[in-house]
Formats: sequence, C-alpha cells, structure tokens
Amino acid sequence: MKLFNRVRVSTATTGTGTITLGAAITGYQTPASAGAVNGDVGSWAIEDGSAWELFVGTYASAGPTLTRTLIASSTGSLLNLSGNAQVFSTALAHDIGPPVGQASLALSGGNLVLSPKNGNNLSINGRLWPIPSGGVSLAATSLSAGTTYYIYAYMSGSTMTLEASTTTHATDAATGVEIKSGDATRTLVGMARPVTGPAWVDSAAQRFVRSWFNRRSLSLFNKLAGQGSTGSTTFAELDSTKKVEFLVWSEESVSLNTAGYVTPGAGNVSSAIGIDGTADLNSASRVAGSAGITPINTPYSANLSEGYHYATQMAASSSGTATFGIATETAVVHFNGLFGSIQ
Repeated sequence: MKLFNRVRVSTATTGTGTITLGAAITGYQTPASAGAVNGDVGSWAIEDGSAWELFVGTYASAGPTLTRTLIASSTGSLLNLSGNAQVFSTALAHDIGPPVGQASLALSGGNLVLSPKNGNNLSINGRLWPIPSGGVSLAATSLSAGTTYYIYAYMSGSTMTLEASTTTHATDAATGVEIKSGDATRTLVGMARPVTGPAWVDSAAQRFVRSWFNRRSLSLFNKLAGQGSTGSTTFAELDSTKKVEFLVWSEESVSLNTAGYVTPGAGNVSSAIGIDGTADLNSASRVAGSAGITPINTPYSANLSEGYHYATQMAASSSGTATFGIATETAVVHFNGLFGSIQ
C-alpha cells in the first residue's frame, strides 16, 4: 500500500463515486508531484466539513482520479461529497500492524475456513487487512471433485473473500507475498481438493486441506481391510482402494512405512511403497520364500513435487501367491497398514 508525502488536494466531486482530484492545498503537493503513477493503490482520507472518510484508492493519472473502497467514515458509508472537500494521503491502522501471514486454513463444519492465528493481519494487494474473528468460509459447491485448487484471499470491497482456482501461485516481486500468478489482488492462503459431492475432507487417509501459513506436521494412515495377496512377479498394488492420499507443498518432506505380516508363496516376496502407482524400489523389502508368517517393514522418505499424490502398498512374488496380513487381527498381530507423516 503506497503513501505519498505531503499530498493534500481539493476536489469538486459530488456524490459517492470516483473522485476527480483538484489543485494542491497551499503548503502541500499533488499525487503526481509526490511521485504517484497510474495504477498506484494507496491509503487515503477525505475531510468534508466535519465529516470524514478513510478509504483505499487506486490512482489514475488521467483526470487525475481516485477510486474509493471504504474502510471507515463518520457516517458508516461512503460520504456523499459536497463538492468542497479535501483529499489527502495518510497511513491507516491497517498499514501498521502485526506480522504478515497470521492465518490458518482448515476444515470446519464442512467448509474451508480461514481464521486468524497468532495475530489477524493478512497482506492483500500491498496492504494489511484484518481477518474477521469468525473467519472466512468457502464451500465446495460448484467445484469439481478430484481437482486440486489453490485457495486465495481477496478483498471484495471491504469484505475478505476466498477463491478456489487452478491457477498456480508466484512470489510478488513488489511485496514478497505469495500471490495468484499474475494477479496481486489474490493472496495465497492454502490448497485443497474436494471429493465426490463435492465436499471438502481432511483425514489421515486423505489430507486434502493444507494451509499455506502456520503449517504443522500431519499424520498419514490407512490399512488393508483384510488380507491382501499377489502372485504377480512385478510390483502390483495389494489394494488400490486403500490409498493414502495427500497434498504437499514443494518444500515439504513425506515419510511413509508399511508394517505388518506376510506369508510368502514358493518364491521370494518383495514389498514396496508405491507413489502415484509406481513402486519406489529404494523402499523395497524382501522376505525369503516359505519363511512362514513373517513381519515386514518398508520405509520411504522423499520430497515430492507440489500438489496431489497418493501412496499404496505394492508387492511382488517371484513364485506362487504371497498373502499379506492376518485373517484375525489381535493386539499383537495386525493387518498390513500404511502410515507416515508430512513435515
């Protein structure tokens, strides 16, 4: 949000619309003299007799003019200007506040909710805006199930609003804030992926709501509903319905393990973590054929590309059919499961 030194001008504008700027008041200068250029967004104030208004204005050099997005006023709405008001550049409380990015995006009551966390200011389009204490909600209605969306906050007038978009994010060179690529009016606050419904979900098996700010370590878990088996000599999924699905940011690390029991067939059996349908051979564990019921553990850790991924337990048997899991789960002997974390 731009400020301009010693700028105060008259305006003959009447009504509640865009202001046409007049001459500088004695002892002050015009926005152009202070270095304002077309498209600059700044914090402004109006004095019209005893009435006052604070607003965010976009400067247009042709006119010159200022648009008006109300912040506060003596009347509670845009002033109906008399034609004899003064307009000046000034810092507002929203321009000076707690650290930027104090927010958290989470699932609440079926909606995505952006809430204040450790403060309440968010930088949008070059200025700080307070996040409402009750948060800002976004339903999954009209979105496509199985599509990954970036979640952006923007200002609709003076109301903070959330947008789901498939357009990726970029760092704004002017502010250092992560924004919707090519659109500084949208600030990145998260990433989410609706399921059939459409509906938002966030569980250990489907980590589909991720906050850009105030991240924390998240657990991942799913397990076979019963026993799984394979006679494939190449790696195949034991149960494609028992995936662990998740969204990751580019700098995050994912750690996974499979743990449980296997009864080999006539040949050796190998287990691996499958990422997006492909076995990671670095994670592969092997058990000799005819070894009886044998514990098996398969570790995996990696940095993945940003966005959606899924993991499954994959296995191969060099000869015969290998069976994973135990028919009856007990406190000591468990079905095979896939578990881990995002950090």
